[in-house]
Amino acid sequence: MTEGRRMPAAIMYFSRSSVILGFAILFAAVMLSGMPLNHDCASILHSGELIIEGSVPFVDHIEVSFHITQYIHAVPAILSKYTGMDIPLVFHALVLLLILYSVIATNFFLKFLRDFSSETWRTLLVSSILILSLHAAHTGEFGQREHLFFLVYIPFFHCRLARYQNSNIPVFLSMFTGLTTGMFLLMKPHFFLLVLIVEVWMLFRTRHLRTLYSTEIFAAVSVILLYIVHFLILPGS
Repeated sequence: MTEGRRMPAAIMYFSRSSVILGFAILFAAVMLSGMPLNHDCASILHSGELIIEGSVPFVDHIEVSFHITQYIHAVPAILSKYTGMDIPLVFHALVLLLILYSVIATNFFLKFLRDFSSETWRTLLVSSILILSLHAAHTGEFGQREHLFFLVYIPFFHCRLARYQNSNIPVFLSMFTGLTTGMFLLMKPHFFLLVLIVEVWMLFRTRHLRTLYSTEIFAAVSVILLYIVHFLILPGS
């Protein structure tokens, strides 16, 4: 009886220790190795610096990425300006925070899913986020738009799966998940298309139309609508 109780506890501690160790390795690989900034990220970050100085995208400067992408990359530019830290260091640190959010939120949403609620499954799935991010760091793709979208969409996807299983999701977390996904899915057209196709597929399988009236959907749609409206007041539009 005692041994039967120890085994789940041992698995739990091993699983959590593995995830913590994985994040520590990723942190060292990104922050302590002098990893260079991806050239695409550097270009967009420069646009972010121009924006905080008052430059208007596609009016005062030209950058092939969408407005929303430049706005998102203005955040590390602002933090770099007011903290005095190098912008590549700030950017990498923010991506690591996004990875941490992705791991924690995904692990939380998985607890609501009947087929993936066990500690083993949750460890395997959240570890895949760390492994992919470590691969991105190794190949020079760390912080690329695809990487960033992956980090915010994985929690959103599992949030939606939990919602389709009639789970009671905390409002704050579902709202934050929807807001981040709403921003990052606008960075490239096929990101939006992917989210739409998956949502339509889940609706088709479950026929639960009421799940569209959820906090994360309202949050994501609100971001998209605000982004569209902002073009009406943007100088030079």
